[in-house]
Amino acid sequence: MTVGYLVIAGNRGSLKKLQHAPRLAPVHVSQNLSIWSDAAPIQVGHRGWVFGHLFTRTLPSRRVDQFSEDESRRICETAGEYLFEAYWGGYVAVFQDERGEVRVLRDPSGTVPCFFSQTDAALVVSNEAMPLIRLSRPVSNVNFHELARYIASPDWQGRETCLSSISELIGGEVLLLSARQIEIKTLWSPWKFVGQANSAGDPTEQLLDILSDTIGVWARCFEQIAIGVSGGLDSSIVAACSAPTDIGIQFFSMVGPDPDGDETRYANLLVAQLAAPLKQIPYEVAQVSIDRPTMPHQPRPSAAYFAQSIQVAHRALAADRSIDALFVGNGGDGVFNSSRTASPLTDRWMAEGLGYGLYETLRDIARLTDASFMEIVRQATRRHRVRATASQPKCDFTGLRKDMIDALGPPFKRHPWMNVTQTALPGKIAHVASIMRSQKNITFYRHGDGPPQIAPLLSQPIVETCLSIPTWDWISGGRDRAVARQAVKNLLPQPIIDRASKGGPDGFMHMLCRIRWRELTDFLRGGVLASEGLIDTDFLDRPFDPSWKGKTSARRLLAFGAAEGWARYWLRVGEEQ
Repeated sequence: MTVGYLVIAGNRGSLKKLQHAPRLAPVHVSQNLSIWSDAAPIQVGHRGWVFGHLFTRTLPSRRVDQFSEDESRRICETAGEYLFEAYWGGYVAVFQDERGEVRVLRDPSGTVPCFFSQTDAALVVSNEAMPLIRLSRPVSNVNFHELARYIASPDWQGRETCLSSISELIGGEVLLLSARQIEIKTLWSPWKFVGQANSAGDPTEQLLDILSDTIGVWARCFEQIAIGVSGGLDSSIVAACSAPTDIGIQFFSMVGPDPDGDETRYANLLVAQLAAPLKQIPYEVAQVSIDRPTMPHQPRPSAAYFAQSIQVAHRALAADRSIDALFVGNGGDGVFNSSRTASPLTDRWMAEGLGYGLYETLRDIARLTDASFMEIVRQATRRHRVRATASQPKCDFTGLRKDMIDALGPPFKRHPWMNVTQTALPGKIAHVASIMRSQKNITFYRHGDGPPQIAPLLSQPIVETCLSIPTWDWISGGRDRAVARQAVKNLLPQPIIDRASKGGPDGFMHMLCRIRWRELTDFLRGGVLASEGLIDTDFLDRPFDPSWKGKTSARRLLAFGAAEGWARYWLRVGEEQ
């Protein structure tokens, strides 16, 4: 299980206002620090608590449920920083020193959510936004300015959320409270591991060892898990590395109405090799409620409508057999640096200069993209010339009102990982940004309402190993994610190793938009996004375009619908307070 927790640093009288944590029990209550949780933490001396899953940085990894006196001392002496060096997992840790300073750390994977809010009397930290809203009681729960910013650039979220007064602690950061001063520091940065490859060994063998160990030890934390498999590389790796463990596993595949959404051929090849059954579950329009937010517990409208159909599938699976955790291949594209740009050529030229290796990378990109040498060189030169903009947020203002766009204005606040130096390689900037984007939307259900979602490919040992591998190695031989493909070549069927196509729910979403077009546009015309001046209602008057050209507009309209349902939910919460 993952963990529910609540930390109040400051006036514990704030607890009297809280009526939304019936599942939590006191872990530590003192004059200036109160900690509540629904699971026993790993105790670190007398003033430290680790909530969640923790493993040793060894091969094989070992789950930790208690610390020796010596380890507790080392962790406390570093105020928790030693956890990032000697351990990994999915956790949040809390420490208080002799002076009363409180430190809250979130592990680099971001597996356990961590949100915080400051009231007049206390700093409040929780895995959920709801307790923070009930304690802070803002004038309006929804921050419409940040909501518009999120709609324009959802992949570049930083600490800000779309809920008033609530922020997110990013993985690898520490939140410090001393003398009523709040400070945030970065203890773990992906840039520390860029270019740190171990030259003594084969990176494919190293990656295979880490994948097998990390995914396997995660799986052994649960008795029954469900794994969504598409037959794509990422989910197949998670399935293959989980299968050897002595636990119960259900494999299922979501099936869309179009060829790209029906990946059962590859999924069947996978489960045949694993000697396991596969449940094929179709996406269905009737399972989607336009006015219902899919994941309302999230502090941002990060869930698309198709996830409602996946939730129905989860309930069907749970009816047959209990599910302790949902395992997903999320993050694989980012961690394994899936790229079809000229950036690896730019990176290799900046790192090594002219040489035969540069020609090899040029040839690999040509094989991967079918672009000419001249076009690749031209794009690589441009990437070098404008590399300073590689870390800038990319924005799409389609459908937003012009005055709202003007009010947003540049510059957008950057994610801390995107504060890069002038010497950073553009391909590595893109790699780090892709991992950053992968960390959103990790919790599928509100804690306690459904099984936790585990994305093992975002685990710290895997991410650090992949960051150390040069971008040009990831496209070796003209294949994207080449190092990962080579590492698991003996674990998966050859057609999955060689697969270049990519499926997904886009066809289902386009069909949903076509069938529910009138309902969706009416929902938005009478909604809060329109009344608050976020969306241009003229955009809603455009007729549905059934061709491929209309997919972009349909995708945007569905994103507006998801944001509308999310905003209405949180406004209702405010009215009920």
